[in-house]
Amino acid sequence: MYGEDCQIDEILVNFVENKAIKKINKDYLNHNFFTDIITFPYNDKRKQIEGELFISLDTIQKNAKIYGSGYKMELKRVIIHGCLHLAGWIGGRTNYSSQTALLAGAVFPGIFALSAILQFVGVALKQT
Repeated sequence: MYGEDCQIDEILVNFVENKAIKKINKDYLNHNFFTDIITFPYNDKRKQIEGELFISLDTIQKNAKIYGSGYKMELKRVIIHGCLHLAGWIGGRTNYSSQTALLAGAVFPGIFALSAILQFVGVALKQT
């Protein structure tokens, strides 16, 4: 199945402000609005994930309040969402659902990537 058994080669994560994410959104996607994440795949080998995530911490904080999820959980959700984009499971402005969350286990066997991502998020949050 498309997107299964992926391995992460490299994922660069950039934490930016709303002003920067809106500029990236406009310059590269021709969208003139804020968003929580923009994902750029750097290869078309869906089994070997390589790409870059731009995450607006301002929007993460705003969405955490709106959804009552808490800042850390919202940040984790968005990073996983971006990784699923890179793996080819979701595209465009698809909402992250509980069904999408279940895909993380299929896309990243043994939850290796999920554990690595959550560990990274913990380190990143300590630095902010």
